[in-house]
Amino acid sequence: MEWYSRTARQSAAAGYRDRYFGAALASLARADVPSGRRRQLARLLYPATLCDEATVAAGAAVAGSYGDDCGVVVAQQTAIMRSVLAARSAFA
Repeated sequence: MEWYSRTARQSAAAGYRDRYFGAALASLARADVPSGRRRQLARLLYPATLCDEATVAAGAAVAGSYGDDCGVVVAQQTAIMRSVLAARSAFA
């Protein structure tokens, strides 16, 4: 995996983050998606592997924008990510 540069990985990951907070959450928030399925998919698709300040900022920016189901998941996952980043900085 050495051939796949860090910059290329970050670029690909940033595209996923943008699609999640843009298109995926909007699709999940539609009325025709059952509530339980909405929460499950929002949690499963959350870009947790992109644990950085950009993901926290994106989550904070949209936390209240997608109704109760998706909004709660985004708020929970963003809080978890903030805790992870704080722990990382404490041991850095």
